[in-house]
Amino acid sequence: MASMTGKGASALRGRDSSRRHVTITDVAKAAGVSKAAVSYALNGRAGVSDRTRAHVLSTAERLGWTPSLRARSISLSRAHALGLVVPRPVGSLGSPFLSQAITGIQEVVQPQRLVLLQAMAGDVDAEIEMYRTLAHDGRVDGVFLVDLRKDDPRLPVLEELELPFVAFGPSDEPDSDLVVGSDTEHALREATRMLIDLGHTTFAAVTGPARLTHTPHRVKLIAQELRRAGLPEPVQELGDYTAASGAECTRRVLARSRRPTAVIYANDVMAIGGMGMAHELGYRIPEDLSVLGMEDIELAAHVPPGLTTIRSDSRAVGAEAARRLVARLDSSYVPEPAQLPEPELVRRGSTGPAPTPTS
Repeated sequence: MASMTGKGASALRGRDSSRRHVTITDVAKAAGVSKAAVSYALNGRAGVSDRTRAHVLSTAERLGWTPSLRARSISLSRAHALGLVVPRPVGSLGSPFLSQAITGIQEVVQPQRLVLLQAMAGDVDAEIEMYRTLAHDGRVDGVFLVDLRKDDPRLPVLEELELPFVAFGPSDEPDSDLVVGSDTEHALREATRMLIDLGHTTFAAVTGPARLTHTPHRVKLIAQELRRAGLPEPVQELGDYTAASGAECTRRVLARSRRPTAVIYANDVMAIGGMGMAHELGYRIPEDLSVLGMEDIELAAHVPPGLTTIRSDSRAVGAEAARRLVARLDSSYVPEPAQLPEPELVRRGSTGPAPTPTS
């Protein structure tokens, strides 16, 4: 659109009530962008790049745009909603960890009249696209991240969108001011030493996906305790936190020529799936195989012979993440370590002395 000069420009800028006021529709047409993009740029909201924002502001100034007080009050209003995109395929069963964490989030946001919008994404590209949609449509004021990854591709996108976030869940950096997660290090070391003291010398670790930051961290902690005892590092099998993957990983572990007698799982669901597979293959628990899980879900105490696990408070993790995100949105955010219950080892019947080698 050509630059307006002379009579036309003065007509738009004049104070006479008979002259038409420049609208964001005019600015959008002149700038070649959508009205939503103009709204985000003029009101300093996330959803457009710095380059687009500068272009829109320049165009608005050239056209003589001035804000409508009513429109501005509406555009500056918050969405009063927070977003959570769960990195799981649509239709998949939710994990007990996430269910409890979401309960904790709701306990914080509901009294403040905030809405939690939830969606599911089958892969990281779909997840990132969902964040862009939420930001561009102005549906949320901030988001929660789950399952931090190595070189996480979501972080630069959220920075670009200027979308506040707080991550929660297992992490190798639990004291990070933007990451809330129970620090299982002490309890995991204690659990590994317990199994060593029971005479176990061959270990396996059934973990989550390798891309998650806490996966190598946990294996490293187990390996350190084994090295201190003069034992080899654990065999690692990668699962996906489902019972089916726990069963399949266990089948592969028990097929090894040097079969581990103790298996440490990244969550209770995989551990329970692994116990089922072990029974199916004719192994007794704990006489032939000791099993240890993480989280202490309700079912853990009721599957025979009772699952030894590391108890952590997922509900408290979600609540703390919500408090931090709400504080960031209110400009009252002060980075400090989360005050969460210390994870603890819960001993039940699934762990026992290592089997006596047969001659």
